[in-house]
Parts: sequence; structure tokens; C-alpha cells
Amino acid sequence: MSEYLDNGASLAGPGLFDAGHGVSYTPYYLDEERTRLGGLYMWHPCPLTRERLGIDDMAGVGPNAKTGQAWGYENVGDPAHITLIGSVLDPDCGWHGFIRNGRWEPC
Repeated sequence: MSEYLDNGASLAGPGLFDAGHGVSYTPYYLDEERTRLGGLYMWHPCPLTRERLGIDDMAGVGPNAKTGQAWGYENVGDPAHITLIGSVLDPDCGWHGFIRNGRWEPC
């Protein structure tokens, strides 16, 4: 299945939308017109990745989480204020929380 990003979006840097707490995300779509949301690529400040790379200060590494069909979404018409139904967990470093109304809420 193809994935389409917003115009100007890249997976090489932080996401298009700043969710706070060093977390950002970029929506990806299932159609070229970008009307059917497929999920989110997410970036977060991971202390384990920083340690491996020898980086002292990094806004976020990623994309290190890709939400999929296991999650639901609200506010899809306004991706800057999207709500992800279900939590996101990085089992390696313990990063865990929610995206609600476009903001990161740590657990």
C-alpha cells in the first residue's frame, strides 16, 4: 500500500506538527489527494538513541513510531489537532503517552 505525505513533508527530520515535550508527528495518507489518513510517523527524544549516537542534544529522532490500523483517529480534517485513540509505547526506552488534540500527553 502506498503512503503519501503532506507537500513539503520529509521523513528525514522532525515531523510537521510539534506536539510538545520534544515529540512531533507527520500524518501519512493512503491516497494521493491526502483525504484518507493512514496513520502517523512520530519522532521523540529517545535517550537510548542519543546515547548510541553520542548526541548531547537532539529535538527528536525518528521516524521511530508509525501508528497503524490498531489505532483510531479523531480530528483527521485538522491534522495539527489530531487525536490518536490508543497510546504509543517505545518498548526500548519506555517512552509512552498519547496524542490528544495535537499535543503529547506523557503517561
